[in-house]
Amino acid sequence: MNLDAERLPEGGPCSSPPSPHAAIRSWMSSPVATVREGALASEIEQVLSSRKVSAVPVVDAEGTLVGIVSSTDLLNAPETPTPTAAQLMTAPVVIARPDEDVGEAAWRMVAAHVHRLVVVDDDQHVVGVLSTSDVLREVMCRPLDEPIRTIMRAPVHPALRGDPGAERTSFETLCLDAGISIQKAAAYAVATDARRILAVEDGHVVGLLTWTDLIGALSRT
Repeated sequence: MNLDAERLPEGGPCSSPPSPHAAIRSWMSSPVATVREGALASEIEQVLSSRKVSAVPVVDAEGTLVGIVSSTDLLNAPETPTPTAAQLMTAPVVIARPDEDVGEAAWRMVAAHVHRLVVVDDDQHVVGVLSTSDVLREVMCRPLDEPIRTIMRAPVHPALRGDPGAERTSFETLCLDAGISIQKAAAYAVATDARRILAVEDGHVVGLLTWTDLIGALSRT
């Protein structure tokens, strides 16, 4: 998907004034569905499907966070016997507090190579989830005017060089000029749900970016 000629929605990339510091509670998803340790894979799959999420926190009988199960965990689950959340979950979980700065959360995501943080209170009870898409919305609200060429990965695969159309098989990829700002690139990524961006100069692909690269720019601020 090539959006070089497109313009952002009216009102610009962010409807609220830029803030040098934004608390996680401003962007996290809440309330959050959870499952107990004994939940079967079929029950977890139903929660993910009904809530349209890709992961769900796992809690014990007291409601304390003990792990997280993602759709990838379900795909890799053994067919028999039916596994439980306790057997499928990833633990320990990378967590955050609701009053922490989103920039700190972005740094933690990049450092831990995760796509979400589970937000907990002082008793380790789940109060929200902060995903990379949530952080991207904060990137849209920061004056990150540096061009994406400063954070892109290069070189790219030879199959993509010289022909942006070579990536048409992925509906989650879009092409943007390498000179576009990080802030606007984040806005395009959010608007299209594109997980990868091909940076283009003079009709040639010169770099590749992901959501992680974009939120990494926020972590550096």
